[in-house]
Amino acid sequence: MRLLLILILTVSCAPKPSKLRFGVTTKSELIELKGEPLDETKFSQQSVEVLTFENDEKYQIKKDVVESSWRRPTEEEKSLLHWKYKYKNEAVDFKPYEDGKQKSHEDRTVQYLLDNKGLTIVYDPQIDQVVRVLEYAQTH
Repeated sequence: MRLLLILILTVSCAPKPSKLRFGVTTKSELIELKGEPLDETKFSQQSVEVLTFENDEKYQIKKDVVESSWRRPTEEEKSLLHWKYKYKNEAVDFKPYEDGKQKSHEDRTVQYLLDNKGLTIVYDPQIDQVVRVLEYAQTH
């Protein structure tokens, strides 16, 4: 019984991985936080790789450091009002979303850029939803 108690205390008191910090967290720390990735894509020309986790959550790694991530929004985050309220006192830049794909003239998908928070929200007004959340190292 005493051995079991010591084991439980040791495991519960072991250092837990810290919160992910873009530009600081290493690939191994990310895997410790998120578990093993479902997929790894390497781009050897740029020393870049992308790790894919559950729910299509992706992280870009450059020289063993996590640079950015992108994911689908949660149900709550799909509403643009959620973001407007959450960051109501922040400076926000708006610009058309360019992802390299050919877009029609009618496509007015926009980015809400919160660089000081290391956050970009991609909003599609045609379906009135946030479709992507991008996070990266904060600019100061």
